[in-house]
Amino acid sequence: MRIENKPEIRADRTAILVVDMQNDFVSEGGKFVENNPAFYEAAQSAISRLERFLQSVSSLVPVVFTKTVYHSDHQDAGLLSLSRELKALLRGSWGAEIVEALTQSAGEGCYVIEKQRYNAFYNTNLELLLRNLGIQSVVVGGVATDICVESTARAARDLDLYPIVLSDCTAAYSDASHNASLDTLDRYFGSVRSSEEILPLLQGSAVL
Repeated sequence: MRIENKPEIRADRTAILVVDMQNDFVSEGGKFVENNPAFYEAAQSAISRLERFLQSVSSLVPVVFTKTVYHSDHQDAGLLSLSRELKALLRGSWGAEIVEALTQSAGEGCYVIEKQRYNAFYNTNLELLLRNLGIQSVVVGGVATDICVESTARAARDLDLYPIVLSDCTAAYSDASHNASLDTLDRYFGSVRSSEEILPLLQGSAVL
């Protein structure tokens, strides 16, 4: 089964949401990529595509970055936290910073939302920001596909926002997890498209 009757995407009601593209998650030396060479390579490919995508659309639509950050004792990290075990994503650290190439591609007008849970809407002002911007659809990239990206896309759907997840600008710790997550999201929670499919829409030359 699959939801077939999906909303039209309007460029003037769309924002880009970049989830957790932080050094600890995706950069060489990051706590989550140590001993995970396959994930590191997948994340770097996603970063390259997302960088080009942001350069093309950041002047046309709002760009929102999320970043997971924790206190030094990780008491705000929750009951189950790999970040606590790895001592990762500490507020003010290099590991918690968003990949510089992406923020540069997005330009000075981008927004940053700090979070402490997988779902970027939980206990943050992300929904408030998107409502005030008049947003109805969010184009989502980032990591990991089956964790924070999926959790955020599911939450967007429950808030009556339409999530479109970028298949080529996301990455997971295995191809199987990545593909399974994208299939579930496309069936029941939103849509999955490549950045090449979405780009003409945001540039005003196509309707999806």
